[in-house]
Amino acid sequence: MTASPSSPALRSPCINICRIERRSGLCEGCKRNVDEIMAWPTASDERKRAILAALPLRSVGRSWGRKGIPR
Repeated sequence: MTASPSSPALRSPCINICRIERRSGLCEGCKRNVDEIMAWPTASDERKRAILAALPLRSVGRSWGRKGIPR
């Protein structure tokens, strides 16, 4: 019996445009908040998938409150 291959590492959504928008608290490049950015290296794959799933909603021009929560 062989061990199942591990899943490939989930890539960071960082695109090297690293500026936190003052009003929303989100990075202008990847749309993550500071807590998500800092947690990424040690986050579980499940947590990373949850972060990645939230990003498209943050990019549609909504008005965002603190920590990336829509108003």
